[in-house]
Amino acid sequence: MQQIIQFMKRNYKYIVLLLIVAFGLWSFIGQKDPFKNKTTLETTHMILEQGHYQPRAINDVFSEELYTDYLEAIDPSKRFFTQEDIAKLTQYKLNLDNQIVYGDLTFFELSYKLLTKRIAAYDSIYKKMLEKPFDYDKEAVLNTDYDNIAYAKNIKELQKRWKKSMQLMTISRIYTEEQEDDDKLKKDSTFVKRSFEEIEKKARKGTLSSMEDFFISLKEQEKDDYFAIYNNTMAEEFDPHTSYFAPRKKKQFEARMSGKIIGIGARLQKKKDYIHIMEIIPGGPAWKSKQLEAGDIILKVAEGAAEPLDVVGMRLDKAIEYIKGKKDTEVRLTIKKVDGTIETISMIREVIELEETFAKSSIIIKNNRKIGFIKLPSFYADFSDRSRRDAASDVKKEIKKLKEDNIEGLILDLRYNGGGSLRAAVDMGGFFIEKGPIVQTKYRGKKAKTLNDNDPSILWDGSLVILVNEFSASASEILAAAMQDYKRAIIIGSKQTFGKGTVQRVIGLNDYANSSDDLGALKLTIEKFYRINGSATQIEGVKSDIRTPDRLDELEVYERDMEDALPFDKVPKADYKLWDKYKNYDAVIAAGKNSIANSAYFQLIRKNADFIKAEQEDYITPLAYKAYKTDMKRIERIAKQFDTLDTYKNDLIFKSTSADLLLIAKDSILKTKSDNWQKDLKKDMYLEEAVKAILALKTK
Repeated sequence: MQQIIQFMKRNYKYIVLLLIVAFGLWSFIGQKDPFKNKTTLETTHMILEQGHYQPRAINDVFSEELYTDYLEAIDPSKRFFTQEDIAKLTQYKLNLDNQIVYGDLTFFELSYKLLTKRIAAYDSIYKKMLEKPFDYDKEAVLNTDYDNIAYAKNIKELQKRWKKSMQLMTISRIYTEEQEDDDKLKKDSTFVKRSFEEIEKKARKGTLSSMEDFFISLKEQEKDDYFAIYNNTMAEEFDPHTSYFAPRKKKQFEARMSGKIIGIGARLQKKKDYIHIMEIIPGGPAWKSKQLEAGDIILKVAEGAAEPLDVVGMRLDKAIEYIKGKKDTEVRLTIKKVDGTIETISMIREVIELEETFAKSSIIIKNNRKIGFIKLPSFYADFSDRSRRDAASDVKKEIKKLKEDNIEGLILDLRYNGGGSLRAAVDMGGFFIEKGPIVQTKYRGKKAKTLNDNDPSILWDGSLVILVNEFSASASEILAAAMQDYKRAIIIGSKQTFGKGTVQRVIGLNDYANSSDDLGALKLTIEKFYRINGSATQIEGVKSDIRTPDRLDELEVYERDMEDALPFDKVPKADYKLWDKYKNYDAVIAAGKNSIANSAYFQLIRKNADFIKAEQEDYITPLAYKAYKTDMKRIERIAKQFDTLDTYKNDLIFKSTSADLLLIAKDSILKTKSDNWQKDLKKDMYLEEAVKAILALKTK
């Protein structure tokens, strides 16, 4: 809420205009909004136009892009719409801009009508197609280059596409089943392999089950779900990180950002009509009660003493809403146990903290020297409750614990960290420098301003290495860029980070439209941020000082590969002083580059990256089983040369901090988690390069 208030203050003139327009939408005070989606569309467009960092002109170009992207979103494989359907929709291709301005949903209504009609029709067709075996000898292929194939001419051609798709699903299963039989025969010479007919029948049954699950999920989608896709597609035309959250998605986003949920502490999955318990989260009510286990099925949910609600056949996300509820309230679950018995279980809901989303640390020992290691999965923060834990305060605690064990250097792992709280990134930057700028931010049409660390104290003044990869984004890039610009840390990782240099705020639509319905929220790009050297991280990301090859190096996974990404630009450089406490900063970087260049493992990773790219760009898959089998054997033969990458183990020793060992001694679950994590760290060759750099760095 504080950030929304700040946004409103900084954009006062825009907000006033928004409110003036919004009064025209306040027509349904105290009653259900009969035009909920129209209100949502108009409000979303209004906020985008007045509040977005770089608003787009709503014209024919915008209309055409929205048309194309929306159809791709609802029919990505071109397996529902025919050319006849597209002809009906195309008449609106250049008119969507006008419809948006006037809150007209004619195009959306037509697309929804046509799509649901096709889903209902194909729901019965696929079952007939799977009643008998496919022709596994006929030469045929499936082309998955959906961007460049036309929509099917008619229903008959579309049915052929469905048939090919299901044939591929089936022969993939056949191949896997045959491999399993071959493996069993190698271990036991008396094992009798199944016939092709037996395997084929089982594989086709598996395809049928997958298709049933697919169509169940499709039929569960409501009109509002498809409207949310349409509204979100419109928002994303402004930039890839501006998006619409339907009410349920808004709650899920807030839970991800805070790293906590309120509920019973169980991960659920829907199979056919039933909601299964897949995993019990340690420490939660379900774990404490010892009454639930993986494999149990939830049949009914009751709020305290209220009448139980049957959740069989209910959408998973709706059932979860009934199960979660408010903190310290009772929920009663009617459970079908794995042994078939029926029980009613009562639990009190609690706040569940998802530990895998939080910072954690380990001590690395190499040549009897101790290095601190902190893994930070995201820059989490609970914006609704500032008193709760956040990334910066947690990292501070981990550093203090590591210092108590007398570490020589510190490695901060930001790989796969997609960002989060800008404030947490600024606060964290202050842990490693005396006071000074960390990042620059800029609203549209205004000069850049600097966000500073104003605390002259330094939490860690020793050697520092930051690990990144192509999925390190946003707040991760802010911290890595600042430490690189100060020459405070050596950045090790992929050729560059993701390249997301924009700042978003989540704004509730109901703040601007008085509807008694929850209209959801808009995650709106309102700022760009810049390094203290003046360059944006947008598109360019942060280039690693020591570049390590990555299996995904050649794939299109960066911000620059996304449609409608905002451009790279610069602002004036901030005033800052380089860190001057390293004796051999540049020499260590040069030595690291040389180490990577001469590593047989990293050369193999480069080769693996080329192989992965080549396979990704091969859109043609044979459907004749012999040809498919030959192709799979070819892939396996090439992939075998990369097996050593999966069996690699570094020569590092990992140990929990003294503070954590005290906790682990009292908690067997925590010990198991710690042991498993440290086993995974043993497989990390990138971590070994970071340790080399830390041990080589000399401070004055």
